Amino acid sequence: MSDPYEGYDEKARSVLRSLGTVPDDVAVCGLVLGSLCSISALIGNILILIVFLSERSLRQRQNTFVVSAAIAEVLLVFLKDVYLLGVWSLRSWRFGDTIMQVCNVIFICRNGIAIGHVVAVTVYRYVLIVHPRAYRILSKTSVILITLLLLFFIPLISSLGVLAFKFFFNTKVMFCIRESKLGIHNGTLVEENMGGDPIPSFLYVSINAVILIFCNVHIYLFIKRSSQRVANATVNNATGDGTNGKQTLSKRATKKEVRFVKIMAIIFGTFLVSYYVLPAVIMLDKQWSLSHWVYFPFVVINWFSSSINWIVYSLTHSGFRRSVQRILRCRWKAKLMEESTIDQTQTD
Repeated sequence: MSDPYEGYDEKARSVLRSLGTVPDDVAVCGLVLGSLCSISALIGNILILIVFLSERSLRQRQNTFVVSAAIAEVLLVFLKDVYLLGVWSLRSWRFGDTIMQVCNVIFICRNGIAIGHVVAVTVYRYVLIVHPRAYRILSKTSVILITLLLLFFIPLISSLGVLAFKFFFNTKVMFCIRESKLGIHNGTLVEENMGGDPIPSFLYVSINAVILIFCNVHIYLFIKRSSQRVANATVNNATGDGTNGKQTLSKRATKKEVRFVKIMAIIFGTFLVSYYVLPAVIMLDKQWSLSHWVYFPFVVINWFSSSINWIVYSLTHSGFRRSVQRILRCRWKAKLMEESTIDQTQTD
């Protein structure tokens, strides 16, 4: 077998070996926890697909992006997690440079796809509530399909630039790192140039955060004004005239929208924590001197981000919980009826 570090000086080889090999104890823990994270993401996102596609109350235009995000997460389990689990199992990256480059593109564009979907749901909700006339245009099937394509292709195209660089799989962070950021230039270690690579595009995150805050603030202000108009109309005993012809929301609709704003804010905030704590640690560790165990909890948190959607919905969305319980009850009743039929057949 050829030497994977051929062409590097001795110091560079030492760095690459330390970063490219997973210690046995870390690998075992990573394989167990990584498998749990992948199984959780797979089952949870399939559950989202079943609930949002089967429940009539949840089959809304803006929820198309929730379903799309769940499909993307399911695909990523097979496109990304399989190789990461392989690294934990084999103790190093052994899948070749081509697959590494493909996985590198997937790693980078994944964050953009997930965050973009959250923002898309919020923007559609903002237009639906604050500008209902414009929503008629945005809710057209063709517009939604174009939006979905942009949500996938913009992160994908922006991540293709990494193909021009040479990368190395860093097992400390379970991510591909550009060799120049490891302090290696032309096969030689240049220690003064070593430094962590800020993996995500913080500019992209900042833009999406501004959009999310803008939409949520305007939704909240609209709901507050709407509630005030309804209250004034009730006091005046003139529901039709007290609102001055302006659009209002009922108390039930108001509570629903406030809850949805909170859900999107929680999901976005949780995404930020799970995605960008690890890059923050990478940026602080200029010499890659921290051990695998120091990085390990942040890697697991990042990996667990694929389960954020279904966990947040389960904790905060009562309609989602009721739908899941209804599905489970139906499956349980079907199983009991099947067992009862089998027992009756055997008795006869």
